[in-house]
Amino acid sequence: MKLDEFELIYKNDRNIIKKKAKCESKLAEIIGKQNVSTEPIDIFAYSKDSTLIAFNWTLQGKIMSLPDIITWPETVEQISEILKYANKEKIPVIPYAEGSGVVGGAIALRGGIIIDMKKFNKILEINDKDLTITAQTGINGMNLERFLNDKGYTTGHIPQSLYTSSLGGWIAHRAAGQFSTKYGKIEDIIMGMEIVLPQGDIINFKPIARASTGPQFDKLFIGGEGTLGIVTKA
Repeated sequence: MKLDEFELIYKNDRNIIKKKAKCESKLAEIIGKQNVSTEPIDIFAYSKDSTLIAFNWTLQGKIMSLPDIITWPETVEQISEILKYANKEKIPVIPYAEGSGVVGGAIALRGGIIIDMKKFNKILEINDKDLTITAQTGINGMNLERFLNDKGYTTGHIPQSLYTSSLGGWIAHRAAGQFSTKYGKIEDIIMGMEIVLPQGDIINFKPIARASTGPQFDKLFIGGEGTLGIVTKA
């Protein structure tokens, strides 16, 4: 599909947010104009993940569905403000990282705001005593693994998509790696998380000893596909 053909579809797409210019302006106030885009080339890039049917539709010149606005926040507070605004205006929000999912979870079926997590790519802490690491969830899986390998450690989590997936994607999809029989799956490896809820509240689940009482509410977000909140660090 040529860009001019896509632009025509984009301009006539029925999913466009009402009062879109107002929404774009508000998001620019929150995260800066340079971190907001409605350019057709960006909209097209974020209109699909790695779902096979999405690739087939693209080759046929078809579009599954389009997001309306792409954002690249840099802080958890910015994500909180975006979600507060989206919740107030009833605008769909789709977290997006590497886009390597194969089930269409990152496709904006009802339009809305894409929150790209790629700027959340920092290592925050490594604890050589407890053998834990804290990182932002937009970090690429291979980059995280290489960082640990250089220090003689491993995540113990090596999914097939290691080079093209993120820590946040592992959590969102409740991923399992090739060494899961030894180290456990992602739900066994994650010790704590920082999460932004849909209404903008920021909550932290800190590492605690296992208990036999009460439900483990943090497990709701592992495998939640971003529907219950956006995990920003783990």
